[in-house]
Amino acid sequence: MASRNAAKTVLGVMVTGRTLHASLLEVTGEGPRLVRQFTRQRSATASTPEASMGNDLDSLEESGSDFNIQFGDEGGSDADNMFIASEFGGLEGAGAADLSGATASDVVESFALELADVLSECEDLGYPRPAMAFTLEASDVSIIELVTPEFKEGKDVSRKKLRKAFVEQHGELLSTDRVAFISQTPTDEGVPRYLAVKASEENAVTTTLSELRSEKRRIPPAKLLDSEVPLYLGLARATRPEQPEEEVDEPVYSLVVRAGEDDTVVLFLEGGKLRHTENLRSLTAFEPPETICSRVLLLQDEYGIGDISQVLLCSEDREDDLAESFEMFFPEASVSAMRDVLPPSKVERDRSEMKASAIPATLAALRLIKDEQYQGVFEDINFLPAELRRRQFVLPVSWQIIALYVVLFCTVLFFVARFFTLQSTIADYRDRVDQDDPTLVDEDPNVLQARIDSLQQVHAEYMRGLDVLEDLMVGSDRWSRAMETTAREMSIVEGLWVDSWQPSGSEIELRGNSVSRDGVVTLAERLDGRIETLTFAEIRDWPVYSYRLRVPLSNELPEAAVFLRERIAEQQAQEDSTPPMTPAALGAE
Repeated sequence: MASRNAAKTVLGVMVTGRTLHASLLEVTGEGPRLVRQFTRQRSATASTPEASMGNDLDSLEESGSDFNIQFGDEGGSDADNMFIASEFGGLEGAGAADLSGATASDVVESFALELADVLSECEDLGYPRPAMAFTLEASDVSIIELVTPEFKEGKDVSRKKLRKAFVEQHGELLSTDRVAFISQTPTDEGVPRYLAVKASEENAVTTTLSELRSEKRRIPPAKLLDSEVPLYLGLARATRPEQPEEEVDEPVYSLVVRAGEDDTVVLFLEGGKLRHTENLRSLTAFEPPETICSRVLLLQDEYGIGDISQVLLCSEDREDDLAESFEMFFPEASVSAMRDVLPPSKVERDRSEMKASAIPATLAALRLIKDEQYQGVFEDINFLPAELRRRQFVLPVSWQIIALYVVLFCTVLFFVARFFTLQSTIADYRDRVDQDDPTLVDEDPNVLQARIDSLQQVHAEYMRGLDVLEDLMVGSDRWSRAMETTAREMSIVEGLWVDSWQPSGSEIELRGNSVSRDGVVTLAERLDGRIETLTFAEIRDWPVYSYRLRVPLSNELPEAAVFLRERIAEQQAQEDSTPPMTPAALGAE
């Protein structure tokens, strides 16, 4: 299959604790198209992000809390106006909202095998080197609200100043590759707000890419590493409805809901800006849709958000039921599933069956695709370290090609050396023939031929006798050795006996009984056989297992046959090293 232009294909990858989701997008004349979705189960380990979250989730569920945004210390923030303290109380001292609850000692598992399998399938489809964009799962990202009264509303603030404000408020110095800032709507007092999105220092994506680069593997370039909240924000901006001219001064609110297997993410937008985001850890896609809607309504009332005009949602379970509930709770809003507003697929079934975990992978791929609909809607965020974005020098050929060249060179070298060796041997024979007495050439050819025929006949008789002796020894010895081996192994395994012994081609079929199932299995392992049948019955209240076992016959030669073959080989080597009989030599005899 002909390969496509790599610049027009992007592979988005989203990795959760248990699964790898990937979406392959291609740029066509009609815009981006979803080519194929991939899902791979990750190898299980003793320490995963989900396992490290266990204690924190249990404590959060007992307290009924799922609030994960840390607010600044200024009094003008929305945190001072929370009216359901019983629902969100007790978390002010929890520090930054680390969604994973993991410690630095936790093991970050690589997904190099799963990624290599997906890239191999992309190559089979004709897309050998698509650009790669990755998405971090919620457990690898912390979200912190940053209130900045020192900045004026409406003016752009540099990232350097935001990092300085972040250090002053939270006392944590982070590299530019680990933290990004999203502008939010100001507080009621006009104080600017920003959402700090912090990536964990070690995560599965950076671990996998570092491993692949250290092994010098030829992989497509990795260009982007983003997280869920900024991607959902960009999708909401790209699909928000147009506001009528008579309602330009009125704010338009949008809602994004992602219900997953472990938590639920909620985003409120005012116009094109983020108003509030929430991660509800104790609320999953398996909760009743009415419960999810009611929690969203509570958040809407708590933060004073007006009527919702657009709802984008996705869920790992019962998405249609969740959409119906939102249509009932928000009758004036346009409710649609995220997968319905994504680029169309070449196989429509692929998009209709897209899981919620695979949507961030598709959105990450859209960031690298130049399409008018998605230009300028996504935040300029990239958590991928600079050293992983740089191109790595890798040999243009794989190690298999190099190994093939080495084998070819050694083969040519061997045959050249063999050629000169044979040429030298031929020259030696010619010299020895030239040294013979010319008078011996007049010997009677019939006498010489008779001697040669006599020697060949004696040699042939010896060989036939050896073949017959070898066949007799192999046939008889094979059965005796098989009986000896079986008897010896059965004496070691207790509690079983043989009722019948029957040859079957190159195998022996054993039938018998045993007082335990383990005895039959042990005997089969020791004899390198296979169990055909194993039935159970009780005889006088004792368990009895009837079995039928096939044991292969050994085809090893007896020691006598091996000895004879060694003698024949030595004799043949001596004949090869002896100069061929010439008429002169036969005449001398």
